[in-house]
Amino acid sequence: MASLLRTLTAAILMLHLATSTVLAASSSGTVAYAASGCDYFIVEASGGDYALLEWYGGSVPSTGDRVVGPFESYGFTDIINPNSGQSTRVWVEDYWLSRSSVVSKYTSKCGRPPVRQSAASSGTSASPAAPAHVIQSNIAGEFTGWEGETIFALDNGQVWQQATYAYRYHYAYRPRVTIVPTPQGHVMQVDGVDAMIFVRRIR
Repeated sequence: MASLLRTLTAAILMLHLATSTVLAASSSGTVAYAASGCDYFIVEASGGDYALLEWYGGSVPSTGDRVVGPFESYGFTDIINPNSGQSTRVWVEDYWLSRSSVVSKYTSKCGRPPVRQSAASSGTSASPAAPAHVIQSNIAGEFTGWEGETIFALDNGQVWQQATYAYRYHYAYRPRVTIVPTPQGHVMQVDGVDAMIFVRRIR
């Protein structure tokens, strides 16, 4: 029994030392956006910049969680939620990013933009991930997909045109549209369509 107690005490001390070391040499931040269906999530650091992390194991982060850990350097690391004491194994994809850059990188990795959720639909405060220049509107009228140089008129008065060749048929009436700026151009996602295309604004 005494031997077991000594072993448990040693294990607890080692865990405490490891946690203290991580906390001492770490950055702190808040999970700005995390969603099911993609292992990547966005952390807003205390300095106002953003990091894009990929979940590899442990506790699954949620939007609004406070996290501490060395996530401002590349590679594998562990971050800790100081409120729950739970740890998460992550891959640091990139860090010290601007708001628009982290949105572009998340969109590229996950195939969809980090869309701000309304408090009415989610029951929680809105996610701060999507910047103001991410455009969200609806197709004005019927939508039947795209086929080459398709033109998309939006309810907000903007008109966009397909910029890369692709064909996709999907019928919907006034579907929700999200257009995200990326370093390669604007990417458009239409609700209910499992693909995205590059578009350019023509009005």
